[in-house]
Amino acid sequence: MSATLAGRRLLVIGASAGIGRAVGQAAVRAGADAVLVGRRRERLDEVIADAGGGHALVADIADADDCTALVASAVDALGEIDALLVCSGTSGLSLLRDTAQPEWRQVFDVNVIGPSLVTTAALPHLASGAFVGYLSSEAVGRPRHGLVHYSASKAALEETIRGWRTEQPEVRFCCICVGATVGTEFARDFETDVAASLFPSWVAQAQMAAGMMEVDDVGRAVVELVDTALAHPDIDLQDVTLRPPGPLMESADVIMETFEENKAGQP
Repeated sequence: MSATLAGRRLLVIGASAGIGRAVGQAAVRAGADAVLVGRRRERLDEVIADAGGGHALVADIADADDCTALVASAVDALGEIDALLVCSGTSGLSLLRDTAQPEWRQVFDVNVIGPSLVTTAALPHLASGAFVGYLSSEAVGRPRHGLVHYSASKAALEETIRGWRTEQPEVRFCCICVGATVGTEFARDFETDVAASLFPSWVAQAQMAAGMMEVDDVGRAVVELVDTALAHPDIDLQDVTLRPPGPLMESADVIMETFEENKAGQP
């Protein structure tokens, strides 16, 4: 399937890296007029250069004022918004007993509060039949050693999405649950020794698929989902899961190798 978003106006949050970057590039290549939001201007410029278009907007959704301002700037560039995609996410890697208040606050600010504040600001500017999608994680309901604070924040995000549906039934809110994906910066801040000690527990608890999805494939799949939603405004797409097919992983070696390769590739 090839998405066709010509004439569609998209606001993509978290577009400077990982899945958000892949979504932003795929959206622009599909013809969308897209505002791409991230914290790093140089990365956004790279995305726009690679995609051949888009509007770069530097903002941090952990900052409440930025959440309001970024929507205002996006509306200045786009007019109404046909689709809002919140692809940002953050987490450290630490056991609960070692997770301090700043780490808890950071994951909830970025993964729950920021997305909701952006949604609040965007509501008056959503076009008729608009689609609002948020990236969640398959770790919800299956917390992993070292990522409990992350899965708790994504669980809170999913409950918030259900709340938005209840309070704003005229808008289509979609939870896009994503499984293991290679090529993201999710593990950028993980300490190698902590990762090496915790990854085997993920395998032992049968929480990892043997394969991993490629980030660009996931980005295209999300954009194709948006294309389908906008083409069918009378159909409500509420919950979608993207995960690798096939058997479960039997060894943590693959996770560790991928982690080390990604760490080596980070600036």
